[in-house]
Amino acid sequence: MKTPDRLCFGYGSLVNRKTHDFAPSRPAEIKDWQRSWSHRIRSSGQGASSLTITPAPGVSIKGLVSTVRPDQIAGLDAREAGYDLHTLPAPVFGGQLAKTDPIHTYISADDQIGDAEYPILQSYLDTVLLGFLLEFAESGVTHFLDTTVGWQTPILKDRINPIYPRTTPLAADHADFFDQELKKLGAVWMDQTR
Repeated sequence: MKTPDRLCFGYGSLVNRKTHDFAPSRPAEIKDWQRSWSHRIRSSGQGASSLTITPAPGVSIKGLVSTVRPDQIAGLDAREAGYDLHTLPAPVFGGQLAKTDPIHTYISADDQIGDAEYPILQSYLDTVLLGFLLEFAESGVTHFLDTTVGWQTPILKDRINPIYPRTTPLAADHADFFDQELKKLGAVWMDQTR
């Protein structure tokens, strides 16, 4: 029996189409979830916090639903190591409830808010924010910031020497915009020491 495609809802770096070649992909929204900086990982020896989602009644988050071919599934599972695969209720596409095959997403098996030992990598955050900017314009960046918790987690300034392996090039005006928006949140920054 042929392995079917997997429909996957991405809510962080998977929103940035430059980090994958899954097609087709389309904007979507899921209800009663929020993002959280509470998935702890190690990347190139550096502890880091990345995104997961947690239940949040009344909150909706935007993202991208992508079709992952059978030959791409193992690679995506490896990319999402430390997460468990879950099936979601039907998402909303352009205001209309999806009538489609099950939608899957990855949710952290860890779920601990980050700290100085597990900061947010600026290179990862830039990649995520660029995805939201390209997909949903400036209001998408605002939406991301407003529907994500855990901003007390410090941000490691690794933009110049990125640790995140799928970082995407960032224009100076985009970097300035992201930094200004994060400053409004009261983001705490850490200098990169290695």
